[in-house]
Amino acid sequence: MALHTFDKKLLEFMYQLTLHQRLMTPREMAQTITIQGKKVSERTIKRWLKWLKTHHYFTYYPSIKYERLGFTSYFIHLEDLNDKRLLEIIPYKVYLMNGHSIRNGRECFYAYYYVPNERAREFENFWKIAKNKNLFENFKIMKSKKIITLYSPYHEVLDSSGQITCKSKSINLYNSQLASVLNEKIKEGVHESIKENPLIIPLVLEYFKDYFSSKKIWHSINSKAGISAWSYIKDLRTINLKSDGRAINFIQNTVRRLYKNFNVYFRQVKVSYGPIYKAGNINLILFLGTQNKNRILDLIGDVLKGSLYVTCAFSENGGLFLDTLTNGEGVNNILSAIAKHRVSLNELSFINYGKSSEYWENKTKGWLKQHYHELFDPKTVSWKYDSEKYLRELNLLSVGGE
Repeated sequence: MALHTFDKKLLEFMYQLTLHQRLMTPREMAQTITIQGKKVSERTIKRWLKWLKTHHYFTYYPSIKYERLGFTSYFIHLEDLNDKRLLEIIPYKVYLMNGHSIRNGRECFYAYYYVPNERAREFENFWKIAKNKNLFENFKIMKSKKIITLYSPYHEVLDSSGQITCKSKSINLYNSQLASVLNEKIKEGVHESIKENPLIIPLVLEYFKDYFSSKKIWHSINSKAGISAWSYIKDLRTINLKSDGRAINFIQNTVRRLYKNFNVYFRQVKVSYGPIYKAGNINLILFLGTQNKNRILDLIGDVLKGSLYVTCAFSENGGLFLDTLTNGEGVNNILSAIAKHRVSLNELSFINYGKSSEYWENKTKGWLKQHYHELFDPKTVSWKYDSEKYLRELNLLSVGGE
């Protein structure tokens, strides 16, 4: 049977993937997932995955617990950015979207950075200096420790054209998921297992997003790090033990250990499907202020009722960042919920998916995944942050330099 973009079975399949908090092979999917109450063959699932990736932007990947890698998380909101090269200077960016503030109509950018813990103050200072140099009109910065995405059932909420048309009927999972994240205790610093096996860094950043084979992973590390690639494999640093075969075998063993300890480095499985952003739906980003946990839970529940998903990031000082996909009625409901729960609205922006895609990591520089081999030192198991270099490049922009 021919597939189409918003086939109900495909939509339910994507939603089912979000319910399982670990990556699965097509065989595991066939053993676990039911569509319309029935099992689906491994062959059919392989056909669906191939079709999704061939015809559309589709990703199925785990959300990394970046705090396990020794990072502090930041959301940055910039208004009327004068020179987009500013976003390329600090190579720790992992998320970037473009849109317009509904409050004042100005163009804005949302960037998400993971910064080495010990350099957090220098990172914050960088943006204050950029503001003083008039490289943008206004900015907000939010330090976040926890982030989670909650999903409504795609097949219930989307119609045959991909538009969000009804409220979710299945939001019973969100309370336990949110409570788990809010109550999670986070230990700062690079995880002990990375100190024993630095190879975990490139595997977490590359393998689980791109599904490289062990051979391709080793080729990628080699092409980026060159002779330094061997520094990631402590057991093979002695000259007479080095060989591609041994390295590939070491990678395979490490991948297996990561799968067995999936929850150590990954928070949840995430699914992203390009066509839903082009179907007339509305992508909003909100900065909210509240320190009341019950209000947060109630508000997010109300937002999710009329949205396809809600990504929530929690600030250590009580702020809340929400990224949600909804419709016109949903926007009104969200604003009503904010007033109902007495939560302050600090920023509300509309995101342009098409424009945002022009700035993603495969088209621009300054992304962590592109530069991890330059930023991470496997010998000292530490991250580099060249604050002086970043400020020099900032000064060049401020005087119109190239």
